[in-house]
Amino acid sequence: MKWNWGTGIALFFSLFVLVILSLVYKSFHQSHDLVTPDYYAKEVAYQTVIDAKKNANHLNIALDPTPTKQGVRIHFPQVNTLDSAKGTIQLYRPDNAKLDKKLPLEDYVQGQDIVIPLSNFLKGHYKIILDWKRGETHYYWEDALNL
Repeated sequence: MKWNWGTGIALFFSLFVLVILSLVYKSFHQSHDLVTPDYYAKEVAYQTVIDAKKNANHLNIALDPTPTKQGVRIHFPQVNTLDSAKGTIQLYRPDNAKLDKKLPLEDYVQGQDIVIPLSNFLKGHYKIILDWKRGETHYYWEDALNL
């Protein structure tokens, strides 16, 4: 076979079509999880989250999630901050919605600390969201955690 311009152009376009088809195939097999399936309803009610963040900021506490041997420890420096508090701990994994977990806050409170066992985590990046209510006051706090 003789190499000429026609052969080169045909080979180039054939490789181009193969690359495009492989990209289309890969794009159909990508996960496209939403942050939350009911994002519109949550967006409409986001003012409550803004108010709850302000309430948490008024507590003047720095909640710092720290990985330990027992699990992830979140320390509440104020006494009675978690007394009679009801709420949830959400472990949000941005890259895989199947690894998201929502836990009741009451099950993990130990004195002034929240301890979440490491069995709830795989290595990677998480966003920890605490959403709790004490009396009539709603609080919301979130922080990033890398394991």
